[in-house]
Amino acid sequence: MGLYNDHAALYALAFDWDVEDEVTWLLARLGQACASVLEPGCGPGRHVAALALRGLEVAGVDASPAMVALAELPTDLLNG
Repeated sequence: MGLYNDHAALYALAFDWDVEDEVTWLLARLGQACASVLEPGCGPGRHVAALALRGLEVAGVDASPAMVALAELPTDLLNG
């Protein structure tokens, strides 16, 4: 876990791409009846945030406290 705790901000920066296409794909497969999502291994919370912005009830969990801390930041701080 050292990498994810010690370099969480660097990880978030390195993997900071737009996830909207991924979320659209995922929601199409989950169907309109899906109202909530649990994301294990949520990392900095990019998918959790995108799903929440689409109106779903979301929860993310991660073994890295540093990643959870990033996921808890307001999305406007994460997206510059």
